[in-house]
Amino acid sequence: IGWDGATSTATLKTADTEIKITVGAAEAIVNGQAVKLDSPAVIVSDRSFMPVRFVAETLGGTVAWDGATSTATITK
Repeated sequence: IGWDGATSTATLKTADTEIKITVGAAEAIVNGQAVKLDSPAVIVSDRSFMPVRFVAETLGGTVAWDGATSTATITK
């Protein structure tokens, strides 16, 4: 994971996938293609928060939500 403070963009890379997410943007760039986000990345108290479901599923993971415990489980 890399961070470009000048553009507020996080870049996540694996062997075959590159995701670029800019804080406040409605789209991410995945392998050079724009993909709509359900919610944008934000910065709160000097920490960046990315849409975890989007990132996990784009990298081949599965996300399950347990509303009773407010717990997200990510598996790959």
